[in-house]
Parts: sequence; C-alpha cells; structure tokens
Amino acid sequence: MAHPETVLGSLFANITHLGQGSLIAAGVFAASMVLLFIFTKCIPKLPAALFVAPIGILIGYLSTKGIVPDSLMILSEKFPSMSFELFHLTKPAFNLSLLAPAISVAFIAILETLISAKIADGMTGTKFNVRKEVLGLGFAIIFSVFFGGLPATGVFVRTGLNVKSGATSRVSSIINALFVALISALLFSTFTLIPMPVIAAILIFAAVRMVETHELAYVYNQSKREFITAMLVAFLMLAVDSVVGLVFGIIITLLYYVKDLSRGNYEIIEGSIAGTDAAAEDQKSYVYKILGNVSYLNADTHADKIRELIEKFNEVRIDMNGCASIDFDGIIMLEDVLKKQKAKGYTLMLTNIPTALASKLLFDAHQ
Repeated sequence: MAHPETVLGSLFANITHLGQGSLIAAGVFAASMVLLFIFTKCIPKLPAALFVAPIGILIGYLSTKGIVPDSLMILSEKFPSMSFELFHLTKPAFNLSLLAPAISVAFIAILETLISAKIADGMTGTKFNVRKEVLGLGFAIIFSVFFGGLPATGVFVRTGLNVKSGATSRVSSIINALFVALISALLFSTFTLIPMPVIAAILIFAAVRMVETHELAYVYNQSKREFITAMLVAFLMLAVDSVVGLVFGIIITLLYYVKDLSRGNYEIIEGSIAGTDAAAEDQKSYVYKILGNVSYLNADTHADKIRELIEKFNEVRIDMNGCASIDFDGIIMLEDVLKKQKAKGYTLMLTNIPTALASKLLFDAHQ
C-alpha cells in the first residue's frame, strides 16, 4: 500500500474515507474547476485563477461567519502558524549535522529548477541559460534566509500555470514576485480566507493543463523505450516521491546512453572519399566513417568492425571527419588496429583527420 504522504497514498486514503467527506467541499471544488475552465475559454489572456480566487475568498469568509451551511477548511486553519513577516534576522551558525540535508536540498532545488526551465522552454520555444539559472537560484536561496524564507526552487505547476496564462518572457516572473509581495504585505489576512478546495482546484487545473498528450503520443511513436521510462518515472513520482522518480529517470537514461554509446556510431561507404590521392581513387575500397565520440566504451566495438571489414575487402580507409572526440583508449585502439592489420598485409589508413584530433594521435596516421 502506498504511503499516505504520497499522491497515490492520499488518493487511496480519500477514497476509503469518502463517506466522511463534505459534500459542500466537494461542490466548491467541482464548481471551482468548472469556473476555471469557463474563464480560461472566455478570457484566455488572463489567468483564470485571478477570477476564481476572489470568489473562493468570499466563500471562505461566508464559511467563517456560518452563512455557508457546512464549515470549509480555509488556508489559515490548515496553517494556523502562518503569519506575515517582512524581515527575519537570523544568526549564522554552522551545524555539521545539517550538511547532508543541505546537500540534498541543493540537489533537489537545482534539479527541479532546471526541469521547470526545460518545461517552460518546451512550451514557449525559448532557450534558458543553465549557468545563469543556477546562479540566480543560489542568490535567491541565500537572500531568502534573511526574510525567514525556505530554500527557493523552480516549481513545475507554477511554471506551467504561468506559461499557460500567456506569459511570454521572464518579466512575468518578476511581476509574479511583485504581486506575491503585495498580497503578503497588504492582503495577507484576506488571502488566508481562501478555502482549501479552491486551492486544490487551481493546482489540479494547472497540473492537468501541463500534460501535453500530443507529446506523449509522439514519444510513444518514436521510442517505446523512452515512453516506458517516462511512465515509470511518473508512477514513482506519484507512488513514492518526485525526487525518487526524477533520480530514477536520470539513472535509467544514463544507463541507456552508455549502452547506446558502447555500440559505436559508424557508417560504411563503398568507394573513395575526399582527401585521398588520385591513384587510390581508381581502386575499389571501403570507407569506415567514424561518427560521434570514440572512447573506452566503444573502442572495442569500432576495432571489431574495422577488423571484420578489412579482412573481407583487404583495403579500408578510416574516415575521421565525423569523429567529435577521442580519448586515450580510442587512440590506443586505432594504433593497435593499424599496426596489426598492416602487419598482415592489409591496406588500412586514416583520412580526413580534424586538426583538433591530429594533435592527440601518438603515431603517424599516414605511415
């Protein structure tokens, strides 16, 4: 059974206690969802929550006065210790026991922020700067301490809501921060009257709109492996924890990447290539074109393919033009293959070696 603090655990607990639920709360939630869809359809340029939140605050106020027949839990009742405080001076201190949790929080903050930025890029067609994003996150966390705040991080739902509401630039985040500050300073007590069912409706509405069904269909058609990985990540995020799901996805993706890289990326072409001499072009030969990176992960794969090709056709040219990089193991592999195959009387040579790679070779590639 899922833990009650997880999404699936909370859903299961709600289902098992459905008979104890409040019909008024369920009605407010359903009505809020309907209003969110209506306002989004009728006024797409403005966020629907801008209209639904004041209605919710009015309902919450009526609930506190007993006018609503059933009591609705409002934000201030859910978090009774929540209060407005502009500046909170803390005394810096170092506690070694907090080092591990601090590293975990930093990892989660960076991960969620970068993923949120990536989601925004996918929805808007923009390109974020990883270095500036992480640097800004670091400054935000440092300065939030002086205001008694928690570590800052990018949030999937808030990012999606921002973009879906029509945001087209980073200025929207500044406007968002200014309005949060304004509400906190002037309307904090009023804002705490908003009922929890209304907040739930706003969050679920934003989350549902973030699901790009056409993207899922595209991933499914292009790569079943990637689709299954995405579904497993989603399940773990719901059943266990979002961080567990993300870390699992990262590990699986890296393993798949290493597996694909170990296969070696190459192309076999019949005939000569640019850069060879005229006499050689008159002879029938085969070109083994290396594509991508050559490393210890795929050096043996390339060596086996080259041996197999030259033993079959006697003359092979290794085209290095498509090779992006090569490590020490890749260099040793090329040297070993060239020496052994030439010793057997085969014609094997390197051609089109990029200048950046030529300096790395420990041997004369044309000997």
